[in-house]
Amino acid sequence: MNRVSLLLLAATLALAPLYTWACSSAGDSKHIGLVTSIDQKAKKFTIKDAETQGPITFTTTDEIINSLKNHKGRVLVNYEKDGEGALKATGVTF
Repeated sequence: MNRVSLLLLAATLALAPLYTWACSSAGDSKHIGLVTSIDQKAKKFTIKDAETQGPITFTTTDEIINSLKNHKGRVLVNYEKDGEGALKATGVTF
């Protein structure tokens, strides 16, 4: 392996944890991930969490659901918990 390849490999390995810790560093009541499903009737959407790689489902408004329909890529979800502990998205940043 030449020097440039080794340098690129080292840089990639050094920066990989930054993506993994994205949710923790985003702050309280925030999750980062990729939208995996949208249920317009139920006003719910699910992301694949960047930190845990697990699914997280949010309830939300029609406005947020409509904004997600054509989005591809990562989102930052601001949320609050309702009285039963369910997550309600209050904002989404692309």
